[in-house]
Amino acid sequence: MLRSCIFIAALIALTGSVPIQKAGKDWYKNSLVYQIYPRSYKDSNGDGIGDLNGITSKLEHIADIGADALWLSPIYTSPQVDFGYDVANFTDVNEEYGTLADFDRLVAKAKSLGLKVLLDFELNYSSDKHEWFKKSIQRIKPYDEYYVWRDAKIVNGVRRPPNNWLSNFGGSAWEWNEVRKQYFLHQFAVGQPDFNYHNADLRQEMKDVLTFWMKRGVEGFRCDALNYMYEDTRYLDEPLSNASGVPDNDYDYLDHIYTKNLPETYEVLKTWRQLMNDFSATADTKMILTEVYADLDLTIKYYTSGSTVPFNFMFISDLNNKSSAPDFKRFIDRWINNIPDDPSYVANWVVGNHDNHRAASRYGEKRADQLSILSLILPGVSVIYNGDEIGMLDRDFTYEETKDPAGCNAGPDRY
Repeated sequence: MLRSCIFIAALIALTGSVPIQKAGKDWYKNSLVYQIYPRSYKDSNGDGIGDLNGITSKLEHIADIGADALWLSPIYTSPQVDFGYDVANFTDVNEEYGTLADFDRLVAKAKSLGLKVLLDFELNYSSDKHEWFKKSIQRIKPYDEYYVWRDAKIVNGVRRPPNNWLSNFGGSAWEWNEVRKQYFLHQFAVGQPDFNYHNADLRQEMKDVLTFWMKRGVEGFRCDALNYMYEDTRYLDEPLSNASGVPDNDYDYLDHIYTKNLPETYEVLKTWRQLMNDFSATADTKMILTEVYADLDLTIKYYTSGSTVPFNFMFISDLNNKSSAPDFKRFIDRWINNIPDDPSYVANWVVGNHDNHRAASRYGEKRADQLSILSLILPGVSVIYNGDEIGMLDRDFTYEETKDPAGCNAGPDRY
């Protein structure tokens, strides 16, 4: 215990004092955001699947631990190929989780407890079961251009994908559709066709989705896989990454200069920020949390493009259970010193999330507690994944047990 106290004290001393922002209209500036993965959080009806009513029943607990907002991972209608990230209807609730009426009750109770409700926003793709995609296959306007479609490349009389682009889940990012006689792009699962953000009608549809949920009381959105929004329309082959020991069908085999971190993404985000500002004119500021695993300069740029919280993953990707107090000090300073000089921009500290190992498994149980405390004492926004506050650990799964698309596609030898 003494060593734990010394470690935290050293960090505080090294970091120094930074003025704490006051709450108010810009409530988020010193807030705790609590991420909930609905499917595994709390089951209210005994079917073994977490649901909205289960979350509602635990709102007092969430308020008691000091949370200011709860961020719900995907709740939308979905065939669950990728655990809800494959959305079949952006304006309804997956029936396993409840109904829109259940959601409205959750929002109302949260509001009565002083909690904001934030939603995951799967902006980069839909499910292949979405009506938009079904109509796009049939070339029904305006849906015909809602997704990224390309003709095949014929090599020695054999049909090939348009280029060498790879999926995050392994293998080609292109899938042939026999009805439309074209390939569609999927940077993630085959069942997650990529949207074509070069299309103005599609961009408006996604703004309409945001509007739908804000009218129901949602106070912000976490933008999933934001930096995959645009692709270079020249559709050139991507260069090799020259990463050592990476198979040629693995995502990391290529340097993704044409499918990731394109500048148009920042411009779309600005339009969403303006939309939310219009809703916030006479109310509290609405949050935009952006998930981007990228270099610091690309991530920081999201501040000036409308993001309230461009996620800072340094506790996950840069630091670990062997890091010293000076290591923490260096990375904390690096983030704070790179934030643009504007009082509306604040730091953020992500302790854990659904994409990574549990904090207690990464750092050890004692140090994970220190990490959570540190995220709360530092200026700005703390983001905690449900269960990390009680030191939950990873559970090992065999390859035969896993249902995760990335794990399944890796194969038993690389799982």
